[in-house]
Amino acid sequence: MKRREREKYKARKIIDELTGYLLRNNIKKLSIYLEIEEDRINISLWGQLTCTIPDLEDVIKLMNAKRVPEMEEYYEHLLGSGINANDMNLLGAMVDEASYELKEDRLEVRVTRFI
Repeated sequence: MKRREREKYKARKIIDELTGYLLRNNIKKLSIYLEIEEDRINISLWGQLTCTIPDLEDVIKLMNAKRVPEMEEYYEHLLGSGINANDMNLLGAMVDEASYELKEDRLEVRVTRFI
């Protein structure tokens, strides 16, 4: 698989995992934005919360952990598998930056992966 196609595959897996996480936390009206640039992939998911997400800060911290390129191929196959609801810790090895913004009941989660 070409490198560019592989990056698109990884973006899809990251989106799958983030979508699952938000759905498990009762988000509604979920929207996804994907932007593929020359040097990065930007992903934003936003929607309306029906309740607070107690571990959101921890999940963002996990995603801001140091990326582990040598483990990516293994981790990308696990992401979005639905095997374990706690697979969010795998995202730290796949993304470079993560943040969120909460305004009233509207949550936006943003992640960036440098290519």
